[in-house]
Amino acid sequence: MSSIYVRTHQGMAMPITFPAGKPKAKHASDVKPNHTERNPFLSPPSRSASAERLPETPEKAPATAHHFAGHLLNRKSLQPIHFQGWGKTGQQLPVVDLEDFTSGNPAKRAAFVQKMGDSLSRFGFVSISGHNVPSALVKNYYHTVPKVFSLPMPVKTQYVRPDLGRSRGYYELGQETKAAYDGGPRMADKKENWHSGAPDTLNVFPAEGPRSFPRQNALLFNKMEKTALLLAEALGEYLDSMGLNDRGYLKSTLVDHRQRPIGNHLMRSIHYPAVPETERISYQPGQPVIRAGQHFDMNLFTLLPEATEAGLQIMPRENGQETGQWLPIHSQADTLIMNVGDMLSFVTGGSINEQGRIVKQGAIPSIRHQVVGDESTLDKPRYSIPFFVTPHYDKPLRNLKTGEEIPTVEFSYRRLNGHGSLSNASLGDFRRNVAPMLRPLG
Repeated sequence: MSSIYVRTHQGMAMPITFPAGKPKAKHASDVKPNHTERNPFLSPPSRSASAERLPETPEKAPATAHHFAGHLLNRKSLQPIHFQGWGKTGQQLPVVDLEDFTSGNPAKRAAFVQKMGDSLSRFGFVSISGHNVPSALVKNYYHTVPKVFSLPMPVKTQYVRPDLGRSRGYYELGQETKAAYDGGPRMADKKENWHSGAPDTLNVFPAEGPRSFPRQNALLFNKMEKTALLLAEALGEYLDSMGLNDRGYLKSTLVDHRQRPIGNHLMRSIHYPAVPETERISYQPGQPVIRAGQHFDMNLFTLLPEATEAGLQIMPRENGQETGQWLPIHSQADTLIMNVGDMLSFVTGGSINEQGRIVKQGAIPSIRHQVVGDESTLDKPRYSIPFFVTPHYDKPLRNLKTGEEIPTVEFSYRRLNGHGSLSNASLGDFRRNVAPMLRPLG
């Protein structure tokens, strides 16, 4: 027998005991759903210390799984990512070392801020090395996540939570059609997701899945958030250098007055299933198959470890306009890809309409992107773990150029309601639904 302790709403520690054997449900009716908990991995006085002390225990990969993560620790090159065919000479996405920012050397810190900010301003993307997310943790997570998605569909659908805006638990295959909202064709994405938030908030994990999943999820979330807070601080310094007078504002939306994290971040574990051979034969060679339709991220910025297969494409901008050319990008081992979301575009001078669309890009623009497959990847499953950095919903988003303010919860509501994700729920209904997932402001 083994136990974990769940912190209740009243602050009491309640043990939950698991049997030595993994529970098996013979029928969907046997499943006891809603394994929902306030995760105990973080406890006072530090919200991150206890989670980081947990052992990063790897799970043995299933015998039938593709060896999709074996290469993650083997490649050591951190060269710039080249985009062939963009312009006459080609362009490249810079790699910046976060250790320069934390080195205590003013010159290195300033150089990091400038190079990172310039890359985001021009490309909307930058590659980060020297961060706080261990490659071993990412690799172990990629060995565990396939076991979650391999659960029978009747089991997984027990963990769909529309009452939480689908921002916790399972998000079904084929339920997203983001491209239709952001200017692309109306077709369902070929992916399924498991959504999770901060370990000290409401989360939903499958009782039938691997027992290490909640622990590894908490570890990875905390490491990603630690990196995100440093990058928000660096971004603030870059905005100051642009004359936007951030003065610590951006980071203040992610921490309270004691510098404790309060962001309403979302971590997505995504599975793009392999396309069956009977379907692959109908595809034209050289024509990419859309796995996730073209879209813009809604949040401040996104952090993305190396995915298990290639497929991410971006549409860069030149002179304020989209080039119309899709370019491949794949994060390298030991790096994180960072990309700009609509909230950061708004903060840096952009504007949105009532449907939450960016109608004018800010000084740091959000960038259209998509995920595709071709004949070399469609026969393999693809897994990725984007981490969407978002302010606390009760914090205001402030346009540093115009002074306009909008509550983060309203910004999110406009975007999701305009996309049709909220079934015409009111702003008040939306706020009540997300309240259980928010950290206390303190």
